[in-house]
Amino acid sequence: LRCTGAAAARLRTLPSTPNGAPDTPTLEAMLEMAPSAVAVGRVQAELLPQLKQLLPSRSGVVLQLVQASAAHGVGGGAVLDALAQAVGATPSQEPTQKGEGEREGERKVKRKLTAHKQQPPPQQRFDGGELARRILGVGARSVGTADEPAVGVMGSRMVQALLGLPLAETGRLLRSLCSMQPTELLALARDSLGSRALEVAMAARDTEGIALPLLDAVCTGAGKLARSRSSTYVLQAAFEAAAVEQKGTLLE
Repeated sequence: LRCTGAAAARLRTLPSTPNGAPDTPTLEAMLEMAPSAVAVGRVQAELLPQLKQLLPSRSGVVLQLVQASAAHGVGGGAVLDALAQAVGATPSQEPTQKGEGEREGERKVKRKLTAHKQQPPPQQRFDGGELARRILGVGARSVGTADEPAVGVMGSRMVQALLGLPLAETGRLLRSLCSMQPTELLALARDSLGSRALEVAMAARDTEGIALPLLDAVCTGAGKLARSRSSTYVLQAAFEAAAVEQKGTLLE
């Protein structure tokens, strides 16, 4: 995968080429077989500025770019920022690094939530789920409701790939997902596509307790999820991630 002058020019004109043009499947295959992080980075440099134009008609290319970025661990933050802009999410106000006071605050929240007695405080609501909701909805065949977010195949796969990147780069997405209302999270758990995103979220290398509101919602609503086939895997992921005090709730 080489971005020569001619290849770079073709990438820059991709949004204006007819839908279904030969360049699309070729580029998807190239990204899938990208040999190195350097190669993926070169494609990112050309495509990320065009993501807003690419997403409506070239979602497959965008998905392959996200997955290649995750596979090679390169440019996750830049990819998420470009994707957030493409789906119209509010620009992030999150600092790139947390101070010790902020980390201690999150540790206190974690201790409180582990006791399973209260919902996260307002500051933990982050963006109310806007970013996660918009990315999950990419390619959805229906319009979501206040309690049941729309989930598309492309959107679910993008979220799964992004959550596989280091949280230092894509923690904003996990925070957004976990700041959705409990009713929305339970609806995602029952959805065949949404449940896969939640599984990855709970398996993320989360050392800051970001996913605790999600885990809390699943544990609290375990009884409502027990009869759903898709929820089975979410409950299993929750059990593996849960504190000892919460495992009993899941087994009841």
